[in-house]
Amino acid sequence: MSNFEDQLRAALAPAYDIERELTGAGMSRVFVATDKVLGRKVVVKVLPPELTAGVNRERFRREIQVAAQLQHPHIVTLLSAGEDGELLYYTMPYIEGESLRNALEKGPLAVRDVVRILHDVVDALAYAHARGVIHRDIKPGNILRQGSHALVTDFGVAKALNAATISGITSAGMAIGTPSYMAPEQLAGDPAADHRIDIYAVGLLAYELLTGDSPFTGPSPAATMAAQLTRIPEPLYQCCPDVPQPLSAIIMQCLAKEPSQRPPTAEALMAALDSITTSSGDIKTPATQVLPSVAKRRRRLTIAAGLATVALGSAVVVFASQRSESPPLASVADTTSTTRPTQPAAPANPVPKVAANPPAPIALTAADSLAIAQAVQKRLAKEEELHGPEHLTMFKDSIAKIARKVAIDSIVRANLPRGAAMPVWTDFAPFTEFTGKRRVVVTEPKVSKNQNLNAFGSAIADSLRRALMKRKNFSVVDPDSVNAVLSVTRVRNEIEKALKPDLLIAPTLVGYGDSMTVLVTIRDIRQGLANGARVASAKFASSNPEASIPGLVQGVMSQIENLLRSPTIVRMRPQALPPGVNRR
Repeated sequence: MSNFEDQLRAALAPAYDIERELTGAGMSRVFVATDKVLGRKVVVKVLPPELTAGVNRERFRREIQVAAQLQHPHIVTLLSAGEDGELLYYTMPYIEGESLRNALEKGPLAVRDVVRILHDVVDALAYAHARGVIHRDIKPGNILRQGSHALVTDFGVAKALNAATISGITSAGMAIGTPSYMAPEQLAGDPAADHRIDIYAVGLLAYELLTGDSPFTGPSPAATMAAQLTRIPEPLYQCCPDVPQPLSAIIMQCLAKEPSQRPPTAEALMAALDSITTSSGDIKTPATQVLPSVAKRRRRLTIAAGLATVALGSAVVVFASQRSESPPLASVADTTSTTRPTQPAAPANPVPKVAANPPAPIALTAADSLAIAQAVQKRLAKEEELHGPEHLTMFKDSIAKIARKVAIDSIVRANLPRGAAMPVWTDFAPFTEFTGKRRVVVTEPKVSKNQNLNAFGSAIADSLRRALMKRKNFSVVDPDSVNAVLSVTRVRNEIEKALKPDLLIAPTLVGYGDSMTVLVTIRDIRQGLANGARVASAKFASSNPEASIPGLVQGVMSQIENLLRSPTIVRMRPQALPPGVNRR
C-alpha cells in the first residue's frame, strides 16, 4: 500500500472504510468507501496536488458548501469535503451505472437516447444556473447513466477551484476544467466567461454522443485546443443523416464561438428542445420553430442562396426585354414585385375595348443562355478596357450589391402582407485595405504563482513584439500601455475599446506538470471572432520553455499573414430610413 493511500485511509478512518480504487477517473483519484454510520457506499474523489497547490482552502470549503445545497433529481449531490495536509477531497453518493465516457466506448448513441440525456443534463444546468452555480466541466466522464436517466456529477467542484485560485489559474499554470471541452472564452481565460460555457459544453457533449467523436479532435492536445478556437464543425444532419435538422440546428447553435450567438440560458435551450422533442426522446412531427438566432442564420443562408438566382433572373429579364417589342422595364428592383397595371386616362373619343390575348411566356433556349453569358463577358471586358482592372472590380461589386438588394427586397416582400411597411436595408461599410500601419496589441498571459511561467509568458510577448516591430506595416503598442489596461481588466471587449488595436495577439498557457502548451490567438478586430481569428501553438517543457519560442514566433507570423490575406465578410443590417410600402 502506498503512502498516499495510507494517508487517505488515516484521514477518512473516523467516518469511512475505503474498499477499492476506481480507474478511468482522469486527473483525480477516485475510491469507493463505506459510510461507517449509515452503511451506505460513497465515492471519495481526491484532487491531484498540482491542481490544488495555491488553492485557498477556506474559500474552497465555502464554495463546496454552496454546491452542496444543490438538490435536484439529475444532480449527484456533494456530501462532504475535507483536507489532510496536501490532500483535498470530497465525497458523493455511489451511483450504480456507467458514465457516458464508458458508454461511448461501444460506439455512438441513438438519437432517442441522446435527446433523453440532453433533457436531463440541461434541466440540471437550468436549476444550478438559477442559483448562481456554473459547472465548468461538462463532459461524458461527468455524466452518469442510471437506468433511463442521466445524472450530472462533480457539480460546483470546478467553480470552487476556480474561485479559490488567483484568476482561475492554478500555480501550475493550469486553467480549471478539461481543455478539450472548454469554450473558446474559457480557454482564453476570459474572466467575463459566464454560464454559457456550460451551454457550449452541452453542444460538444451532444455532438460526441451522436457521432462517437468530438468535432474538434486533433492529432495532439494542442491541435485539439486550436481547433476549439477556429474550426467550424460539420452540421450534424450532414454527417449523421438520422439526426433531424431542427435538432442539429440547436446543437450547432450551442457550439457557436461567440457566447452571444448561443442559446442565452439553459432555460431557453430546454424550451428549444421541448419544441421539437419529448422528454422520452421522441422527435415531434411536424417540428416547431427553434431558437430565434437559429432561424436568423437560416434566413441568412436563404438570402445567400437566392443571390445567384436573383442575379441570373435580372440578366434574363434584361436580355428578354431587348428581344421583345414591349417597352423596357423601369428598374431591376421592379422585377421582383407583382403590381397591378394602372388604368390609362380615358380618351376624348373612346374606342371599343378589344380583348387582348395575354403575352406568351418567354422561353429561353440554351443558345439564349450562352448569349447572356457572352453579353456579360463583353460588358466586363469593355469596362476593363475603358477604366482599368481596378474599376472592373468596383463594377463587379456594384452588380453584387444590386443582386443582394434585389434578393433581400424580394424575400421580405414575399413574407409581408399587402400594404405592410417595407424596411430599407443597407450594407455595412465594406472592408478597405490599410494604407498605413496596423496597430497591434500583444498581451501577456495571466500572472500565476509560478514565477518561471510568468517570466516565460513575458518572454513570449517580448519576442512577438520584436518580430512585429521588424515589419514596416505594423505599429506595436508599447507594453507599459498594455499592462496598464490589463491591470484594470482582462475582458477582451474592454481591452479593444481602451487600446483600439487592429490586431490583438494574446498568448495563453495551458496544461500542467512538465509538458505544457502555449496557445496564441490572433484576432483581426474588423472581422470579428468567427472569421478573423487564428491560433498558433507550441508545446514546451517546464524545465526549458524558452526553446519553444522561435518556432512559436514563426508560427504566429505565418498565421498573421494568412489572416490578413483572408477575405472580409460583409454583413447586412436594417437602416432607420423612411420605409416603403409593399405593393405586392
